[in-house]
Amino acid sequence: MGPKSVRRNLNLYGQATDSQFGLQHNHMQFQPVIDVAPDGQSAKMRSRALSIMGQYERYAQWMGGVYENDYVKEGGVWKIKHDQVFNTYFVPYAVGWKSVQPRPPPGLSKDNPPDLPPSHPFEMYPSAFLPPFHFANPVTGKTVSWPAAQ
Repeated sequence: MGPKSVRRNLNLYGQATDSQFGLQHNHMQFQPVIDVAPDGQSAKMRSRALSIMGQYERYAQWMGGVYENDYVKEGGVWKIKHDQVFNTYFVPYAVGWKSVQPRPPPGLSKDNPPDLPPSHPFEMYPSAFLPPFHFANPVTGKTVSWPAAQ
């Protein structure tokens, strides 16, 4: 919550530097599904995330995830109300998929405790976890609900 917490969590991926071979982090969001409320004052979006990140001669890794975000229109300006990412994997480039070891999601540690308890606990690869979504399943038409937060 707030700029200090945002910076602290961005630093989980490494400090950006001015050097030629500083931190590289290409974070992309694809396949957005956006539902604007009938009154046009709020919206929900689900998108897929892909990050390619690393630092020269230190590490390289892939990250994938799913966002389920809420937005609100205040004074004619769209703002993020809730930003929820479900990281589905972090895989070191040198290790690959076969040998990756289970790890907790980033940010959940004694050194970097969350400002609030996680709203929706989840697991990452190699565990199987289906991130929830805000719309009815397009195949079955059924609404999917999230498990209760623990």
